[in-house]
Amino acid sequence: MLNGEKLVRQKFSGDNMIVVIPPEYADVVAKLHDSSERFFHIKNCGDHFEMEVKTSLSFNRVALGLTRKRLGSFFSDIKVVGGVKKKSREHIIFEPKRPLTVTIRFSNTELSLIKEAARKNAVTLSDFIRSCVLDKVFAPEGGGAA
Repeated sequence: MLNGEKLVRQKFSGDNMIVVIPPEYADVVAKLHDSSERFFHIKNCGDHFEMEVKTSLSFNRVALGLTRKRLGSFFSDIKVVGGVKKKSREHIIFEPKRPLTVTIRFSNTELSLIKEAARKNAVTLSDFIRSCVLDKVFAPEGGGAA
């Protein structure tokens, strides 16, 4: 267990997801800083970096300047508290734990339209609805559709 991971687990509130990144990936952290930080915040804790992630997030290997081998090492070396990490050939994906359920009502026609849109996007109904809502939440000020 990374020293930083132990500290994060001690102070973890359960309301967010924290990714603990070892200091040898400072170059990757710099590239993360260059990307949109509406979805996450990174702080340097000296012996590690902590990335507080607000929602599901994925990073492309090429955008981070990683070879496939280094992507694998990065994936192995980072630790996640309050969520899970997944890796595909080209991406690292972070997903928070989701202990809450929200009930929402739709008409049959609305639900059919939403299911079809989810199918066309090759995602589950839950993931589609969640992404639509969070797109609105994280839209730049004045950038969301009404």
